[in-house]
Amino acid sequence: MLLTASACTTQSGDDDDSAAVPFGIDPSFGHPATWLYAHFDSASNAELAFALRALEASVESSVDFSSDELIDQSPSLIPLNSDDLKGLNRPDGDPGLCEAVTLAARSSHAIDRHATAALQVDQSAGDPSTPDHHERSFNDDTELCWQGRNCDALRAEDAMTRVNALFTIELRERIDYRWVDLGLPAPSRVLADQEAINEGLPRWGIVMRSWMPEVSGNEAETASFEQAYNLGAWISQDTDPLLPVLRYTASWTQTILPVPLDASTVRQLTRGAIRDAYETQEQWLAELP
Repeated sequence: MLLTASACTTQSGDDDDSAAVPFGIDPSFGHPATWLYAHFDSASNAELAFALRALEASVESSVDFSSDELIDQSPSLIPLNSDDLKGLNRPDGDPGLCEAVTLAARSSHAIDRHATAALQVDQSAGDPSTPDHHERSFNDDTELCWQGRNCDALRAEDAMTRVNALFTIELRERIDYRWVDLGLPAPSRVLADQEAINEGLPRWGIVMRSWMPEVSGNEAETASFEQAYNLGAWISQDTDPLLPVLRYTASWTQTILPVPLDASTVRQLTRGAIRDAYETQEQWLAELP
């Protein structure tokens, strides 16, 4: 899916010397998830909203939520490239070597509950792959303003011990969140020198980007996460903030495993791990104060 828009201009003032003020340009992308990952920090609020709406439309048109098959809830995804990762402190590996996996689901919890979950220091109850240790720290006091949407972003770092039948690995992950009002107009409808304003009720979403700053392996040196990049999205289905949300995860991960597994098996195991996390988080959110 390639979305583009041409720039328009409007004449400002009524004399011959007045400058033409251009309208903004809508983002152009091969896939909205890769664009959101690459432009997470640099995109304006209107650009984020445009791309997140495109992601929502793509998921809603391609996912069969009634199916019991994980593949039917796993829309297509394209690889990240090195340009998409500019500015990140990350391993030197080629991101094209990562397995690209997605999974979408519907959550019974409202958007503000998911915002609350992001603020929890102990994340272990919400992640079945890190049951014994998953601690979140915050970097710049954004945790003080995040919940009430008094700031756009939340910056954090997670330290965890990931456990499964194949390995136990301690790792760190940088993780950032941004609030997005999906009711904002497209950039091509807003003058380039003006801020986009939603004239109606907001429809809130959250977009998350995470990455590993270094390679992490097990003590036996038989397994490792060489690279890991994740994009998460929580999208309110209506302007009522109390209604359930659409959930989406895109994962690009390169692993070395102690036993040989083909790529399709690795992708299916990743889908299963994301589904398990979704299900665990639904219960966790129900129990959080």
